[in-house]
Amino acid sequence: MDLFSERLKFTRESKRETYGNWTQQYVAEKIGVARPTYTAYERGTKQPSLDAVNALADLLEVSTDYLLGRTGETIYPYNPSLPGQSLEAFYEDRSISVDEKAYLEEELEKYRRLKQKWKPSSEDDETSKNN
Repeated sequence: MDLFSERLKFTRESKRETYGNWTQQYVAEKIGVARPTYTAYERGTKQPSLDAVNALADLLEVSTDYLLGRTGETIYPYNPSLPGQSLEAFYEDRSISVDEKAYLEEELEKYRRLKQKWKPSSEDDETSKNN
C-alpha cells in the first residue's frame, strides 16, 4: 500500500470513529465513484484522477498535499474550527472583492450550521454507548 492509500484509509477511518457513517460506500457516493473504485484507491491498486483527489481532500477536510505525501500537515492552512483563526487569515495575500468576501462568509455560516446538524448530540452518543 502506498502513502496515498494509507493516508486515505486512515483519514476516512478517523472520520468514521468521530461521525460513524464514513464507510467506503459513503465516501464513494460523495465523490461520485463506485464503491469498488474507491476501495481500489484505498488498496493502492488504482490511482484516482486529479479531480477525484481534489474531491477526496475537500470531503475529508485535508489538503491534497497531505494525501499525496508532500506534507505531514493534515489540515488545510485555514481551518475555521481552530481557535484564533479568522477569515482574515484566509484572505491574506488573496485578491478578493468585498462582495466575494461577503459571499464566502455567508457560505461559511451555512456550512457551520449544517456541520452542527451532522454531529451526533452527546445524548445520542451516550445512548449508543449504553446499547
